[in-house]
Amino acid sequence: MIGATLFGAPLEDGGTIGVAAPASPYDSRSDVLRGVEWWESRGYRVKLAPGTWERDDYVAGDPRQRADDLNALFADSEVDVVQALQGGFGSAQAIPYLDFDLIAANPKPLVGFSDITALHVSLRQRTGLATIYANGLIGVGSTEVTGFSKDRLLEVLRHGGAGEVPPNPDDPWVRSIRGGQVTAPLVGGCLWLLMQTMGTPWEIELDGAILFFEDTHSPPYYIDGNLVQLAHAGKLDGVAGVVVGHMDK
Repeated sequence: MIGATLFGAPLEDGGTIGVAAPASPYDSRSDVLRGVEWWESRGYRVKLAPGTWERDDYVAGDPRQRADDLNALFADSEVDVVQALQGGFGSAQAIPYLDFDLIAANPKPLVGFSDITALHVSLRQRTGLATIYANGLIGVGSTEVTGFSKDRLLEVLRHGGAGEVPPNPDDPWVRSIRGGQVTAPLVGGCLWLLMQTMGTPWEIELDGAILFFEDTHSPPYYIDGNLVQLAHAGKLDGVAGVVVGHMDK
């Protein structure tokens, strides 16, 4: 199990959010602009990588270009946080082109979720970088994302995410299936993307970790099959705990 050993600096007032599109492209230009306006309304600056506006069917352009944008944002001394445009599909295509040494030398929070799971896993295991599983740029500008989620992201970026997670007033249904207390690294993401790491050089490592997962369009037999595969592969033998997130549809 590789716990986080690198941590980005807290986000200061007036800091800069660098945005890349490692997965799917935007649907509407206004979706991107609303995300930019959300940050700017709170006093931050936004720097969009050149590939933000690229489109190649269901991915945001060439995988090497997507990786180059991420590398450049980590190397950019003006950028404090690297945020994905959104999830979707295709982040794993960019992993072979990431400069892990450069990223490790310039640790910054990486923010994104869903398909960005591929980047969270590979960066943690190759560099030790702590990342943040949260909405991308389009998400923070969306009216469908709760104020709680947006405010919590900003709070974690500014002050860190250690300690008790505050209850979500919009979704109070949180239950303990099996109680207990543990202190351990929190590792996981979208279950489908976690499964796609199996057999790769960045195959998910869970020994000593709290595994968290969520997914969408996931009937019970789909979730069961994935968890059985993880169990058969020995991935669940050493977990310290499990957190199940929102299982949509």
